[in-house]
Amino acid sequence: PGAEAISADEELSRLIPALKLISQHVSVPISVDTYKSKTAREALAFGASIVNDVWGLMYDPDMAKVVSENNAGLVLMANYTDPKIFKKEGPIVENCRAFFEMGMKKAQEAGIPMSNILFDPGIGFGTETDESIELIRNTSYFQKHGYPILVGASRKRFVGATLGGVPVEDRDAGTLSVSCYCAKEHAAAVRVHDVHGTVQGMKMWQALEG
Repeated sequence: PGAEAISADEELSRLIPALKLISQHVSVPISVDTYKSKTAREALAFGASIVNDVWGLMYDPDMAKVVSENNAGLVLMANYTDPKIFKKEGPIVENCRAFFEMGMKKAQEAGIPMSNILFDPGIGFGTETDESIELIRNTSYFQKHGYPILVGASRKRFVGATLGGVPVEDRDAGTLSVSCYCAKEHAAAVRVHDVHGTVQGMKMWQALEG
């Protein structure tokens, strides 16, 4: 949230050299964060296999086609920052589900299999602290309604606000609590900065859960 917008050409100048290098040394799926179809198309050609679209197919009319043609994975994120694209009104959970439905319709029309999609509720993208918490509390609700949820809450503003204003560099403990809660609520995935700490925390939580 709050990142400076850059052109597709600038995105590619940063991405392609890194993708060439990373794809030679790792076997895990590589996700590229872009809402521009030009960037997505080139990134998929150079080793990425997942497109993380922070506008959930609602910004670039060609994005769904690019994802479909490449049989790529898709993270379809709800975004509440631009009322010209999506106007947020009323309870945040209802807004999120409405956004998911709009994005899923575009995905289905383009022939993207549901099995290729994870849905991100858009924590921090036009949400207040209470709304971010409410979205996370409803992880299992979205799961039950057919939306496999990926939660990207790592080090975000609502974590700092909830903990009394702690700075970004001190938010990993709070983030781990969110990640464990999301696992309990059957989230499909969490996106974190501190992978090592999260793996340790999750293993400990799972041991205690039995």
